Amino acid sequence: MPLISCTHHTYHSNLSILALQYKHLHLLDQLCNEQVVLIELLVQRSVKMIDSLWKPNHNKKMIPTYTYIYELLRRSKVTFSVFQLALYYIFHHRTTIQQHTKTDKNPYIQCGRRMFLAALITASKYLNDKTYKNKVWAEMANLSVKEVNQIEASFLELVNYELYVSGAIYGKWIQLLYGKLNASPKESSEKKRPLDQSISLDQDKTNTKRLRSSLK
Repeated sequence: MPLISCTHHTYHSNLSILALQYKHLHLLDQLCNEQVVLIELLVQRSVKMIDSLWKPNHNKKMIPTYTYIYELLRRSKVTFSVFQLALYYIFHHRTTIQQHTKTDKNPYIQCGRRMFLAALITASKYLNDKTYKNKVWAEMANLSVKEVNQIEASFLELVNYELYVSGAIYGKWIQLLYGKLNASPKESSEKKRPLDQSISLDQDKTNTKRLRSSLK
């Protein structure tokens, strides 16, 4: 089943909408503080990671990986901690992931975007006492609950259920992650879009289509 919309959309953050509404474009620069820049760079790093570990699909009908990640983050309203931990799971198990993508016939493991979704679900559940049920994740991704369950189970088996990260290791991961980001601010060649500070989903009537795409 496809996962994300095949059509391209123009996304606007709260910041850009606010600036345009008041016809003062200079407000956008004032509102785009360091946190927004870090989110932008973090998404770029995610794109780099996913497209390097999984063979990118160059189907022109598919939206870019950047847009997929951006929209999933907006819809799920995840925190920085959840996002960073999800990326750690993928990075830490990168060797295992590369091995399985060459030999494993599991279609979910073969799909980097589905595995990113699973990493996000896993990190959210690990860090939060109260978090979304898979039914809600399924609604956000426009997938069946059964498929989300299978995606999550496949990811947990892939990482051998190794979810705990010590404080020392996590601190080093953050240094590595943001150090690389700051060193390579223009890593992604895909079109950049502004991100809002909370990585949350706006109730934008122009962006109501479900997350779906032809990810076979």
